[in-house]
Amino acid sequence: MKLLYNPLELIFVIALKPFIKGIAEWVLPAILATSTVASIEQSRQASKRQRRANELNQRIADIKAQRERVKLISEARRKSALLAQQAELTGVAGSAGAIGGQMGVTAQAASGLSFLDQVSQLGKQANIFTQRAADAQSRAGMFGAVAGLAGTAATATGAWEKLFPGQVTKASNPLGMQSASGFTGVNIPSTRLFGD
Repeated sequence: MKLLYNPLELIFVIALKPFIKGIAEWVLPAILATSTVASIEQSRQASKRQRRANELNQRIADIKAQRERVKLISEARRKSALLAQQAELTGVAGSAGAIGGQMGVTAQAASGLSFLDQVSQLGKQANIFTQRAADAQSRAGMFGAVAGLAGTAATATGAWEKLFPGQVTKASNPLGMQSASGFTGVNIPSTRLFGD
């Protein structure tokens, strides 16, 4: 006759069951709390790093825009000097046409500078919105971690049973979340809304 269990294994399991249960009751919540705190801290660090990356990207964009401004002004000066020299050589230096050409070069440079300023401002606004999105995502992660911890604590302390007496099952829970222990909440009976 073959035994289903080795007697030594059976004694071992029976003797260690209370110890294992004690570990599960104390160690698992401690691990959960620690991981929740670590998750919140990592979320905060990620938000801080995202902010720093946005600042560096904005600085790079500012440097590029400054380089473009210098290039644009330099080109405008070069064109203006060339126009002045041509006007001098042709003898029309003070004429309306020469002055109009100079004004056209100046207007073109001003338009280019205005465009660069607009692009720079839009880049700054985009960075602000990106940072706000990262901050919101970080806060959502923190609240999710805290909600998970609260749900597990409610499961471990029997709070769901106290809130919904006689309705606690392993099939569902009021928040639609499953805890690390496998408990999934309560069954809430459906209600009729419009007297149907």
